[in-house]
Amino acid sequence: IDSGYDSNDIVQIYYDPLLAKIIVHAHDRNLAYAKLHDALTQSAFIGLKNNIEFLQSLSSHPEVVRPDNHLSTH
Repeated sequence: IDSGYDSNDIVQIYYDPLLAKIIVHAHDRNLAYAKLHDALTQSAFIGLKNNIEFLQSLSSHPEVVRPDNHLSTH
């Protein structure tokens, strides 16, 4: 987890929506998605609105994790 805030910091109303990110690494894409889903499932956020449920769903969605989907923009 890479974040710019500590547990006692005060987040102002104009906070940056990217307060933290989860980074995973694995020897293949399927394992990386599995690790990402596990990390998201084990995460808890208190106090701020977030999109954790969406990210959990996305990280295990068949259309996202299928081997031939590279999510390329080119």
